[in-house]
Amino acid sequence: MSDSGISRGRIPHKTALPSNWPIGTLPAYFSANGWGRVIYYAVAKMALDAAGTSCKTCIDSSLAVDGVSGHEVVLITPGYAGTSRPSASWSDYLDDAENQNNDDLFVTPGSPTADRDRLYAIVGMTAGCARNAQVLIGNLPCGAPGGLVRSVCQAAASALNTCTCSAAAGVMIKPPCSNALNLPGCQSALSSLQACVL
Repeated sequence: MSDSGISRGRIPHKTALPSNWPIGTLPAYFSANGWGRVIYYAVAKMALDAAGTSCKTCIDSSLAVDGVSGHEVVLITPGYAGTSRPSASWSDYLDDAENQNNDDLFVTPGSPTADRDRLYAIVGMTAGCARNAQVLIGNLPCGAPGGLVRSVCQAAASALNTCTCSAAAGVMIKPPCSNALNLPGCQSALSSLQACVL
């Protein structure tokens, strides 16, 4: 069940408000296995119907991840259940204090362990080339533990696919530029992204 006017919480996998999920939107296994109970979501005011005019929990117009605003959606999956779980409070499932405090600011989970939380951020195709380039620049370098690329960088680079700086975005999310910015090829790609912003 969801609460109308609330922009964050567990994914409402049975009944969504103000309109229920259209048939086939969520796969059958999603509700059958209770996936909605283990995925936390937050939606930006700018991404809601009527620009979020009926939102009671929205603080800023967009969500910020690691200090960079402009995100439309944040999804967090908690790590393995510990001894303090289950709990009635969702914040008991999240490890980072900034992700527990019910505001529009989030951080990439800091733990390198396998049982850490995972954060997935969506910038949104409607944000435009300049905004997505700003988000990517604000999150450089994009490398994550285990040779991975942070999801916020992947989302921004994907949203830049039709922009003039698409190739530069692709360079920045791959080694060596995903780990270091001071190499000549990386500086050239960064300049291209900055031109996308202007």
